[in-house]
Amino acid sequence: LEGGPAYRAGVRPGDVILEVGEGDTKPTPVKDISDAVRRIRGKVGTKVKIIMGRGENRLTFEIVREEITVRAVEKKIFPGNIGYIKVKGFSEIMPEQFKAAMADFRANGVNKVVLDFRYNSGGLMTEALEILYDFAKSGDTLMVMRQRTGEIVFDTAYVGSYIGAQSPPGTFRDMKVVVLINKGSASATEIFAGAMKDWGYPIVGSRSFGKGVGQTVFPLSDGSTLKITTFEFLVGNSRTKMHEGGVLPTHSVADPEPSSAEVLREDKQLEKAIEILSK
Repeated sequence: LEGGPAYRAGVRPGDVILEVGEGDTKPTPVKDISDAVRRIRGKVGTKVKIIMGRGENRLTFEIVREEITVRAVEKKIFPGNIGYIKVKGFSEIMPEQFKAAMADFRANGVNKVVLDFRYNSGGLMTEALEILYDFAKSGDTLMVMRQRTGEIVFDTAYVGSYIGAQSPPGTFRDMKVVVLINKGSASATEIFAGAMKDWGYPIVGSRSFGKGVGQTVFPLSDGSTLKITTFEFLVGNSRTKMHEGGVLPTHSVADPEPSSAEVLREDKQLEKAIEILSK
């Protein structure tokens, strides 16, 4: 999480959690992601020691736990009057914050915007559809959910009813937009980016993760649950398959390499997006 205690300590996207230790105790290997999460969480102000794998290197980080308030989106304006929105995840508060940021840009004469979905692993599908709705033309297909028993077509009419829309689709179609994705963009993010690409919006970066399926959770009699993959997503009017293949950018630019500094030394993907919007 950019700006959080782990980020400030030097942890970067793509690092792999290998071992965790409480305070000054020696870190021990984690069993799985649930074990890692359980051991990393703790009382505010206490220390946790984490050994991460980064390529062939093992890196040790001592992090002081903090209470973290996550904003779903962050915005700024670059020179040339180009807006920038970083979307961190598709949570329940995301659509409201996203729409407010876009409306604020428009009110201030900013009609060119970079939407950064890099390392956005997804979240709630409904929220992805809600912001897609604001970029769609009436009659566009946002997504198709294909199941064994048939398929559901999420076109603008269906989605408008599904999300309880109070206005027609296409609220932000008058704004020029470029979408940034990379290998860490997955699931709901790929629904958004895949549909936007299908509708002709420029997509900059590298191939997305390639998670185009969804799961259903079934409760069992002993109190446990069983999660089974039960449907596949196809995106846009062309019904493009995402699973395993991911979303291919219209403008391929290699992922920037993290540095030991607080920010990346250079971001060629962002530079390309700004270049496109500057034309």
